[in-house]
Amino acid sequence: MYVVGKLYGPQRSESEADVPDPGDYPHTPLLLGGQVKRASPSLTDEGRLIRRASAGVRALLCGPTGTGKTEMGKRVALALGARLVGIKGRPGLEDRDMIGFISPTAEGPRWVDGPLARAWRLAQNGERTVLLVDELLRLDAYHRNVLIGGLDDVSAEELRVMLSVDVPDGRYYTLELPGAGEVLYAPTSLLSVICTTNVGASYTQSGEIDPALLRRFQRVMFVSYPDAAAIMPVYEKACSPSAARVAYELEVQTRSMTTEHGQLLERPMNIGVTLNYLAEVRDLMQAGLSEREALEEALGVTVVPFCCSLEGGEPDAAALNALQVTLADILKNAVSKAA
Repeated sequence: MYVVGKLYGPQRSESEADVPDPGDYPHTPLLLGGQVKRASPSLTDEGRLIRRASAGVRALLCGPTGTGKTEMGKRVALALGARLVGIKGRPGLEDRDMIGFISPTAEGPRWVDGPLARAWRLAQNGERTVLLVDELLRLDAYHRNVLIGGLDDVSAEELRVMLSVDVPDGRYYTLELPGAGEVLYAPTSLLSVICTTNVGASYTQSGEIDPALLRRFQRVMFVSYPDAAAIMPVYEKACSPSAARVAYELEVQTRSMTTEHGQLLERPMNIGVTLNYLAEVRDLMQAGLSEREALEEALGVTVVPFCCSLEGGEPDAAALNALQVTLADILKNAVSKAA
C-alpha cells in the first residue's frame, strides 16, 4: 500500500498530501516483528492518583499546609472530567452542612442534598464524581464516623437484598439520608473520595485519625513542598523572575527556622504565603518602589504575620529580626551572583 501510494498517489485527484513515511505509523514496528511503543505511565504521585481514581479510589493526602494537597484533588477531578463536590472541614459542622437536611416548602417537607448526598447521587446517576473532603481532622468525631460508614462497600447482590433494587454487578457505597427514608447507593468505580489533612501540632484539629477510618483509605500519600522546577513558573507569573527567586529562597530557608527546629519562627512560609508576598511586591513596584525596597516592605504585611508568633498583637521581635536578616542575606547573595 505504501509503494502504490507513493507511485500513484500524486496522480489521483483526491490526493492532497504526500504519504507519510511508514515509520510514522504506530503499528509499523509490530508489522516488522517488533513491539509497539507505548507512552510511559506517569510515576508521579499525582499521575498514580489519577490512574487509581479512574476506577474509583479512597485516598488520604497528608502534609503541611500550603503544599498543594487540595489543588491536587481538584486536578484529579479535572483530569478525569469528573464532577467535583467539596466539603470543608471545620469544628461545629452540622448534618445539614455535610449530609443534607429536610426543608419546609409550600408543598410540604422536602429533602435537600448536602455535599455528601450530592456526591452519592451524582455517582448513582452514572456520573464520575470526586468527593474532596478538605481538612479531614477538623471534622468532629461524629462526622468522621459518618465517613467510616459511607466508605464501607457492599456487593451488588447484598445491595439487591438490602434495597430491592436491580443494579449491575460491582461494589457500591451506601448512604442513608437521616429522616428522609432514602438510601443512596454509588458504584465504587464512579465515586472517588479524596481527603486532605494537615500535619503538625500547630494546626487546629479534633483528635487523630481513627484506625477504623485510616484502614478504609486505599492510598495514603505524604505531600511535601514542590521542588523549584515545579513551583518557580508559578511564582514567576506572580512577579518578576528575580523577585520570584528571592521569595522562593526565603520560603525554603524558613522551613528550618521554626520552633520545631529550635529556632524562632512559629511556622514556615508556604505556597499561598509566598504568592501573597509576591503580589504585594508587584503592587509596591507598580507604585514606584524599587524591587529591593518592595521585597523589604512587603515582608511585614504578608510573611511576618504568618510566620511569627504574636505577643500582645505584635509579632515577636526576635522572629521578625530573624526574617529581616535572612532576607537581607538573600538579597546580598543575589547581588553578588549578578555581579
